[in-house]
Formats: sequence, C-alpha cells, structure tokens
Amino acid sequence: MDLRKFFKKLREIHRNERISSKLTKIDKNFYKKTNKYLKELKNSIKDDPFSRQELFFQSKRIITEICERRERKIVNKLLTNFQKNYDIVEGSKKTIDSAPKNLTPEEKELYFSLLEVLKKYREKIHRTKPIKNYKTIIILDNIPSIVGIDKKIYGPFREQDVVVLPKLNARIFLKYKKGKRI
Repeated sequence: MDLRKFFKKLREIHRNERISSKLTKIDKNFYKKTNKYLKELKNSIKDDPFSRQELFFQSKRIITEICERRERKIVNKLLTNFQKNYDIVEGSKKTIDSAPKNLTPEEKELYFSLLEVLKKYREKIHRTKPIKNYKTIIILDNIPSIVGIDKKIYGPFREQDVVVLPKLNARIFLKYKKGKRI
C-alpha cells in the first residue's frame, strides 16, 4: 500500500465530511483499509521512527475525526427518520427498512442496531403511559387484590372506593356488577 497516497485520500475524505452535512461516499471497505494502513504505517515507524511518526499521528487524528463525523451524521439521520415515522403519543409507526445512502456495511449495522434500540425505547414509554387505556370506576363490594392487564397489582378494594383500572379490568368489574362507571 502506498502510504502517502492513502494519506492524501484520507485528507480528501476528511475535507468532504467536514464541508458536507450528508454522508460522503467512501469505499465499502474503508474501515478495513484504514486499519491496514495504520498497521503498515506503524510498522514503518519501527524501521525509522523519525520519518513517519508525524504522519502516523496526523493519520490517527484524521481517521478519528472522519469516524466521529460519520457517526454523528448517522445518528442525526436516524433520529430524523425515526421521529418522522413514529408517533410518540399514538404509538403508531411506519417501518423504516432502508438506511441512508453511502453507508459502509459496519455503519449499516450501527444504523439498524440503534433503530432497534429506539423502537424498544418508544414501545416501553408508550406502554407505561397509556392514559387512554384506563377507566375510573366506583367499587361496589369488598374485593381482594388483583393483577391488572398491565401487570400491576391493584387493591385490595373496599366498597365505595374510587379507582383507576386498565379498561379491560374495569370492564370485568362492570360485567360482574362489582363496579360502577363514574
């Protein structure tokens, strides 16, 4: 590998990543080639420590900046796509099955992994705050504790208690005349 030529290519990629808000097109094997380049450069320093040490440190800095800029762009693009396609209040979601352009295979894996984390997070917060899925009723009889459809423990209940229950549980109370709507 021509080390100086690869360094020029790195500087070009770095410049393009800095000036563009979009992910620039890079070789799909960018990360593998970069690792190979750094290893070769490090080995060449062993032979002559003064000749390429500065090139090695500059290369590390540039590669780090390229990676960090690309990660930031990927995360921002993911958040934008996700927030456009997922209704936080209703929980409705459109599927996001395509990644942005110009991702390497490693970056695609990152994108879809983060997407799954966001989906799980949104599903969790949606499940914990479903205000519209609860009913307020008055209890008409003494009843022991129950486990609600939301896996929370409710009760024990006493006659004339006013309680908020998941709709499905409230319907059962109403059906068996153990509760009354307010």
